[in-house]
Amino acid sequence: MIFNALPPDAKIWIYIADRNLTPTLQETVLQTLGSFFKTWKSHGRVVHGAARFWENRFLCVGAYVEQGEISGCGIDASVHEIAPIAQSLGFAWDSPLMVLFRDAQSNIQAVPRAAFRKMVQEQKVGPETIVFNPGITTVGELLGGGFELPLKDSWHARIFRLPATVDG
Repeated sequence: MIFNALPPDAKIWIYIADRNLTPTLQETVLQTLGSFFKTWKSHGRVVHGAARFWENRFLCVGAYVEQGEISGCGIDASVHEIAPIAQSLGFAWDSPLMVLFRDAQSNIQAVPRAAFRKMVQEQKVGPETIVFNPGITTVGELLGGGFELPLKDSWHARIFRLPATVDG
């Protein structure tokens, strides 16, 4: 995996495409970012960046600065590079406020938070439903399984009031 070259504490940002992207679109995005990574700086320091797609839908961008942090300006530079890519290629980045999960057929679905709350209440999703956590902040979290996990083990269970289950 491309992120093995980055330390576990490298920062990560996840962009959510509004649909599954073809391998050709993914490659175009990654090539564009590869050019950006060659010149990416944060307060004059080189930013080491890498990107890959997860499940044809999630663009994961990891980065670190040796002996330092990426400044707000450095982060802004990446956002200004990534944001227009989707429009130029005919897709959009979904809001990070959407809830993404796997349906019964393992397809990735994206719904507004209110709709997901209703799905929890109506038990259309349950403790074992796989959810995605685009709010992770490090490569280590991604590689350690913190991005895609059962609802019961995620922050979603608390926020959406997943009913407690009794093992027995």
